[in-house]
Amino acid sequence: MRRYQHPVNRRLVEDAPIGVRVAERVTRFIGSWKFVLLQTALVTVWVLINIGFLTGIVPFDPYPFILLNLAFSTQAAYAAPLILIASNRSADRDRMVLEHVAKEEVAELERLRQISRSDERIITRLDRLEILVRALAPVPPMTPVPPFPSAGDRDPG
Repeated sequence: MRRYQHPVNRRLVEDAPIGVRVAERVTRFIGSWKFVLLQTALVTVWVLINIGFLTGIVPFDPYPFILLNLAFSTQAAYAAPLILIASNRSADRDRMVLEHVAKEEVAELERLRQISRSDERIITRLDRLEILVRALAPVPPMTPVPPFPSAGDRDPG
């Protein structure tokens, strides 16, 4: 069995009953192109045999193919509950993922709050340091810098 890193996948796969895992695999196969093509090939061969198109093989389910209809009904009777089991599991997986994401977001929000509080403490300390530095060595007021002369103010000479 594969080992999953994400906690949701780990819980879903490792704690899943065998019936649920079988239902998921069967549903995955039934929903694939491989299944569609395989079933199409089997039905085509079945019909060709039973209409007498393939010589040398005795037809066993003549038209209207009652045995074939019974096989399809049986397949549908088993496929429907398996699909429902797999879809319920998919809904459970979605719910678990959302719960996990919500927990991570709450934890991330708390980390951001801690960082913000730390930043506020640092800013407060810097403000105090600035006050102390100004008290110890007063900074002379800045003298205004004259504006740069514009093109019309320049002396042409």
